[in-house]
Amino acid sequence: MLFKRKLFVIVTMGLLLFVSCNMNEEKKDGNNSLAQDSIIMPGNLNVEDIVSITLSSYKGDGKESEITELNSDKIALFVEIYNMTELSELNEEKEYASSGAASTYFIKLKDSYKNMEMVVCPGKDFFINHFCYEMMNFDEIWDRWIIVNSVRN
Repeated sequence: MLFKRKLFVIVTMGLLLFVSCNMNEEKKDGNNSLAQDSIIMPGNLNVEDIVSITLSSYKGDGKESEITELNSDKIALFVEIYNMTELSELNEEKEYASSGAASTYFIKLKDSYKNMEMVVCPGKDFFINHFCYEMMNFDEIWDRWIIVNSVRN
């Protein structure tokens, strides 16, 4: 019985490792819909390129996230702050994980971007399409991100 239990644990761990490695390879190879090559970096996003932005706000209190569709004024504010954000090089060591309050923006872009979508999670660790960067000017502009994160139409 002990042998079967050990064998089960070894096989299970091997499968988890295999799945994890394959997911990381897909992420690195860009074989998913949120590939790194589909990122518009800060400084390059234009209001005219955006079809819609949906904000999902989680307060970290165990309740459901609030979902808000941003109006055109709020989209312009988001683009302004996003373009002010300075990011480090890609940090391949970090994975997205939030243990508290979090704001996630789902951005649908126009046809010129082949109806591409981006997912942005601002913070000191700044995630775009689940790729992590460090926000280099966090202290200077975080208060502006708080305004965008708390906006309701």
